Amino acid sequence: MEIKEKKSKGLKREFEIIITNKSIDELVQNKISELAPKANIPGFRPGKVPHNIIRSRFGKQIFGEVVNESLNNASKKIVDDFKINAATQPKMDVKSLDEGKDIKVNYSVEVMPEFKAPIH
Repeated sequence: MEIKEKKSKGLKREFEIIITNKSIDELVQNKISELAPKANIPGFRPGKVPHNIIRSRFGKQIFGEVVNESLNNASKKIVDDFKINAATQPKMDVKSLDEGKDIKVNYSVEVMPEFKAPIH
């Protein structure tokens, strides 16, 4: 996962999140490995379903879950690494979301202004 700060002007912060196809494939394969021992598909003994069958039946759902988890992790990483104190809900604008390609997302958020309370 790669995070680049694109814009830091005023109270608006914009970032570009790039999640490589290789990392998504690894996460999908890990998720399939987790599901395989629990899978119960007609025609196969419980827990003995081949990974390619699981991928063909549930691949899109698994891909969606992995992408969602990856974007949530990226959002947390941005908040932690750049010390963002968000004033608004972050917006994620997906630029490319195709299986077999890198995923690109624009992430924008407005931050709370920094100010000091006057001393009486």
